[in-house]
Amino acid sequence: MLDYNNFHWFTPMFLTDEIHRLFKLFVPQEELGPVNIMVEPSSGDGKAALASFSPPGVVMYQDYHFMYPEDYKLTLLHEAGHFIYSRDHSDFEIYYNYLKVRQRFIEEKVVPDSYEEFLYCKSGAHGNYKFMCSGCRRSIVRNSAFFVDCPSCKTNMLLVGGL
Repeated sequence: MLDYNNFHWFTPMFLTDEIHRLFKLFVPQEELGPVNIMVEPSSGDGKAALASFSPPGVVMYQDYHFMYPEDYKLTLLHEAGHFIYSRDHSDFEIYYNYLKVRQRFIEEKVVPDSYEEFLYCKSGAHGNYKFMCSGCRRSIVRNSAFFVDCPSCKTNMLLVGGL
């Protein structure tokens, strides 16, 4: 278990090993190939990471991961998907659904329960948007106004607060 209060572990070498370990664990039939991991102090706009493609690389931002250290695994798995599934997010729902199925058989919890949480990193203003289901009346709070399906009845939830 990592000591999230001591960030000496957040190094390019550790993160490179982790991206390959996680990808092999969750997507064993694909080969990720070499990926250069860099660590930068800040993105300037709250991003968790950024993938680049020529050569393949990922910049991990310390400021985001200081706020949410447990998200580094999710960030690495998300960024790895850009090299295999889609440079943008056009096929990421397919990738997410595959990871979600795999998560059921993997003890290490990495994949979040919602696609929206997988697609977007958390914001500094945690939980700004409130959604309500018109079917079962369940409400949830999310970090993005991106559409949300009700976890209970799979109905598209309505944005009711946070604008």
